[in-house]
Amino acid sequence: MNLHKFFLTVIVLCTIMVLGVPTPGAGNEPDPKTTSVRTNIFADVDTEHWAYEPIIRMAERNVLNGYPDGSFKPLRLVSRAEFAAMLTSAAGLDANGTNGNQFADIPERIWFHRAAMAVARYLPGTVEQDGKRYFLPHDDATREDVVVALVKALGAGSQYADPGVLRARFTDYEDLDVAARMPLAWAFQNDLLRGFPDGTLKPDEGISRAEVAALLHRAFFIDTSIEGLLASHRIEHLNDSDRELNDSITVLQSKYGEIKLGSMQGYGIEYYARKVALYEGESPQVLYFFGNIEPRYHSWEADFERNAEGVRKLTEDVARETARLYPRNTILVMLGHQIKFLFDVSGIYEAKYLSKTTDGWQLKRFYTGVMVKDGTIVDTWTEQKF
Repeated sequence: MNLHKFFLTVIVLCTIMVLGVPTPGAGNEPDPKTTSVRTNIFADVDTEHWAYEPIIRMAERNVLNGYPDGSFKPLRLVSRAEFAAMLTSAAGLDANGTNGNQFADIPERIWFHRAAMAVARYLPGTVEQDGKRYFLPHDDATREDVVVALVKALGAGSQYADPGVLRARFTDYEDLDVAARMPLAWAFQNDLLRGFPDGTLKPDEGISRAEVAALLHRAFFIDTSIEGLLASHRIEHLNDSDRELNDSITVLQSKYGEIKLGSMQGYGIEYYARKVALYEGESPQVLYFFGNIEPRYHSWEADFERNAEGVRKLTEDVARETARLYPRNTILVMLGHQIKFLFDVSGIYEAKYLSKTTDGWQLKRFYTGVMVKDGTIVDTWTEQKF
């Protein structure tokens, strides 16, 4: 998902930000696009805040603004009018050509008029009464409506999602609007929605500005494929592990501690594993396993060129085994090299894989990667050098 809670728990896992505009009052709110913003930091959002990165990044893109007093008010709930403006900006929706008025409660000259018209086809929650349609701009946007609107604005193929994953995971599944279940399932299967630690989604509750910021940022501005994560340097080589994952490492070492395919000579693999947050502003959400291949680099390089498909399939086997051990987690498995040298090797290895260290040189290279969610492989990657 490029871009990639309703309930998004942004469990601290969570999720996205948007336009910083004053809480709607009577209808004389300033257009959030004209409010002065400091895109570097807000008085109430320091670098330790869980949503600091998405908030700042979205402010830099002018997707969200702060308040005149220099604050962002990350805990303040987002109104439907505010979310309309945020989604319009983040998704690049066409707010022009929306003359006329579909809603009895939105004056044409109010600051969010065009945004409300632009999101009308995406955002649920409007009502009809006495032959008139109402947007309810000053009501809090609900978690369910926000996620559904976001999925629709992404143009996601939610018709292929499996609502069963929500039924199996969340105790308040029956509280979900029937029409929202497919989009919400898609959001969950694509890491836009997580839920709360108590096993609920809380679909009818409001959503905070910090959560919306994280959600929008992740949906529209982060490529969450393995290719995208590598390009943005969000995946690093490991040389240590979280202690709580040692048992799984022992299993992998015993079953996949050596790779030998066809005529390929055997190569040892040493595994490391950590819980990692691949996206800014979120708590650990992915179990990342890195298999470091023993440092017979040039012979491996030749063997890999002849057996790249076999190496990818072995990586898939490792990922499936890991998913069997942790069926409720998103799993990322990467195979590669991380080799340290105490002497200058810049004339021996390709420069793009090398970096200078305080006591020598280091070579880092990935060959294959596999991502698994809910027991299903959702992405594979193989280095395209050869």
